[in-house]
Amino acid sequence: MRRTLLLALACVTLAAESPRYLNYGREGTVVPLTKRSGRGVMMASPVDWDGDGDLDLLGDQRIYENVGGVFRKQPLLPYLRWASSIHVADVNGDGLFDLIEGGWASAEIRVHFNTGRAGAPRFTEPRLVVPVATIEAARPQGRKNPPLFAIPFAADWNGDGLPDLLVGTRDIWTDYFPFHPARGIVTGRTAFGQLHGEIYVLLNRGSRGEPRFPKAEPLLLDGHPLTVYGICGPTTVDWDGDGDLDLLVTQEAMPPLLFRNDGGRLKRPEVLHLEYPGIYSKMSVIDWDRDGLWDLLASSEDGDFVFYNTGAAGDPYFSGKYEALQETGADLWAPGFATPNAVDYEGDGDLDLVVGSDDGDYRLFRNIGTRTKPAFAPPEFLRYSDGEKLQVRVDLGRQPQGAVERFWGYSSPVLVDWDGDGDLDLLSGQIGRSGYPLFENTGSRREPVWAKPRLLEAGGRLIRTSGHARMRPAPVDWNGDGLIDLVAVTEGYDYKLYLRRRAEDGALLLDAGRTLRFADGAPVRFAEPGDIVGRRDSVVVFDWDGDGDWDILTGLNSATEGFVFLENTGTNANPSFAAAKEMTTRDGLGLRDAAKSLLEGFGHNPNLDVADWNGDGVPDLVVGQDMGFVLFFDGTTILPAPRRSK
Repeated sequence: MRRTLLLALACVTLAAESPRYLNYGREGTVVPLTKRSGRGVMMASPVDWDGDGDLDLLGDQRIYENVGGVFRKQPLLPYLRWASSIHVADVNGDGLFDLIEGGWASAEIRVHFNTGRAGAPRFTEPRLVVPVATIEAARPQGRKNPPLFAIPFAADWNGDGLPDLLVGTRDIWTDYFPFHPARGIVTGRTAFGQLHGEIYVLLNRGSRGEPRFPKAEPLLLDGHPLTVYGICGPTTVDWDGDGDLDLLVTQEAMPPLLFRNDGGRLKRPEVLHLEYPGIYSKMSVIDWDRDGLWDLLASSEDGDFVFYNTGAAGDPYFSGKYEALQETGADLWAPGFATPNAVDYEGDGDLDLVVGSDDGDYRLFRNIGTRTKPAFAPPEFLRYSDGEKLQVRVDLGRQPQGAVERFWGYSSPVLVDWDGDGDLDLLSGQIGRSGYPLFENTGSRREPVWAKPRLLEAGGRLIRTSGHARMRPAPVDWNGDGLIDLVAVTEGYDYKLYLRRRAEDGALLLDAGRTLRFADGAPVRFAEPGDIVGRRDSVVVFDWDGDGDWDILTGLNSATEGFVFLENTGTNANPSFAAAKEMTTRDGLGLRDAAKSLLEGFGHNPNLDVADWNGDGVPDLVVGQDMGFVLFFDGTTILPAPRRSK
């Protein structure tokens, strides 16, 4: 009886851990700081939260505690909203820091007043201090699109001794998604229309103890509203030591700008040549190394980076080199839209992870543990022999979101012995419409060496993709002839099967594809031809039900079931697919909803892979998504149930 009870409890415990985050599996592993890539939420603010004399970080709805210069993630703070940008400042003059919360999908500002004490903050329910209508009323004439973000900063802008607010915004497109080549990138015009990043000044008309911000006015430059590209984060600093506040502004996918204050009038901007990973960011001015000079902390969706000031008071100097802040106890993470492939990368018998992401890079997480108890080394980029990173980027001129998208690639790797030479090559999807790149391994099974990519062809033509692409191809020996074939989403969003053959000269070729179809004869696809966005299908071919033929598992984007199973009710020679079925937990909860219960912000499409991760003989799911983390779904908890491998 006791043994039965223990086994039952063990099963309950294991089931309760699905889904769960995949972590490094080894205490003390130090990696670059991780966070959910949720626009405002990812921008951290420095603060001595616990009063121990060092600087912690407030970001991602939580505190990252500074422990000897390395950060440890703390539990979520339930009173902070998802995706909001938080600024830390003493708003009411009581000597305690308060939290100023900028809205996401609305330009409202709320304040959490601190009623605790130094080292032990406690906060009131948030007070709405700037309703949406306040900033809406101040927007320049002709602005049709509502603000999407509000990034607040507190400073005594008019010198009256009271903290005022500077609020950076960025509007959202109302013509989302008319696809055509981006135009006028330099001016910020995209296929979606103009992207305006604007800053509003809200002077404090209350008192030190009761702040009020009744009116917003656009910050002016040469008599016109100051406008930068996209999301903008304002920060004030006396840059040149002349006693007034200058303005430092981050912008979307562009370098930060410095606007010097000349007697109350802002001068034309100077570009700060400070490059760091990420697209959306804000900067904090703080003496990070306590040398008496203020430094810059840039916080983006890719991490947090310190630029040290090596100049002098009133004459700052930054070399352009940064220090990335580090975290211990972290979960596996890539900056955004993580797309994992579980594979024995180096032929040592255990499963490693190769993870693609929205930055277009490929990260390798080497398993330095065992097959059943994995532990991972910090990520390393896949590189060519000359040290350059393997990378994909959007087609020039085909980026519907304009300049920001030139930083994106949406790499989606899958490793397979494509050329039959005994080592693993790398196939990938990408954001562009040009097709699927192949990186051939010219090294060995244990020590890959990567050749420059070429695009896959079938029947003598490139296999083109549609819309926003981001599809992952699915290599598989479909007909059992020993040659790797391909299932891929193509122009028009059809799922096509490309069979491989060997030509007379020995070359391996893909024949022109055939469209896979549902039982009613309709083509397998999840978007209509001409759809601008598509469903960004992350495709896996696997015999999920164990009946000897190939099924399809697909991750689809928002407003769909997300995790979809297509059962092959025909044969491999004559495939026919049942209607798409949502994958759920055993109690009927959709896997997308199960993931959201664990990871708020889980959206867009789940990028899934199939592997027997825990070595119990049952196929599991390893899943990435836009927040950047990698989740594990135990196959024993999933419906339709996978068949245990023999």
